[in-house]
Amino acid sequence: MTRYMIIALVLAASAFGSGTRSGPVKSLLPALEESGADATTYALYERDNFTARLHTDGVMRIYLKQNGEIVGKPIVFGQPAGNYYHRTKREIQRRNVAAYYDATEPVRNPKSIELTGRLEGNLDFTIKYEFVQSTIRVTGRHQQVAGINNPIQFIVNTAIPSLASDSENEPNRDGSYTLDVPDKMLKRFVLETSELVDSRTRKKFYQYTDRNVKFSGPIKHAKIRGPWGSRVVRLRSRKMRGKLMGKLSGDGNWGLVLGYEFFFHTLQGAKENEYASYSISIN
Repeated sequence: MTRYMIIALVLAASAFGSGTRSGPVKSLLPALEESGADATTYALYERDNFTARLHTDGVMRIYLKQNGEIVGKPIVFGQPAGNYYHRTKREIQRRNVAAYYDATEPVRNPKSIELTGRLEGNLDFTIKYEFVQSTIRVTGRHQQVAGINNPIQFIVNTAIPSLASDSENEPNRDGSYTLDVPDKMLKRFVLETSELVDSRTRKKFYQYTDRNVKFSGPIKHAKIRGPWGSRVVRLRSRKMRGKLMGKLSGDGNWGLVLGYEFFFHTLQGAKENEYASYSISIN
């Protein structure tokens, strides 16, 4: 069985990407407590550098900390989902988690969590989170529902939040955006990657002030500095081949500042149980 995955980086402006929640939220998992922040938390993992909450809506949000205080916006990490190509509309549509099955009791500071569920459109999956010090690894795989030849492509998504304070990233009347950080501070915000280009690994350096961001190939490693004070975020993939796809948000002239996503998905025609796996580390 081939275990090759594609890691794709999509620049996106969405409520999902920002880590925010608006409107009624469907509880898919039981809660730790009946009140307070833990009333919407299924699993809690705390370190000096961050707090990770797998919320009852099935989304893991990582809140980075500096000197004990939360800094910046949360990262949505390791979110199972699906891509469905609508042939009539000729567009890719997102399929989110519809349900989790037989979840264990809510837990604090786990070593690992494994959940089974189903996406909208009837694609079953298993997702596992492993916690080791300042690193969280996610591994996901899909299984077809009996009797259904499902065209949904299973993905595991991580969303880096937007720096725009505007709700849903709506621009100002002049087409500009209000950012949460001054321009002189933004110059210190960077994304560094190791990308496969012509079968060779090349290091790339993207500044948040750069509005012309283009990625060159599959990403093996990514490092983000700036949006969370002194904290540094690293993402690392396991064995991977594929093509890096980039899509700028809005009019395509705002680069990284409106948020972006990393996601693994199985190759077209992937067999059941082929897995997507990568990790996030925060220092």
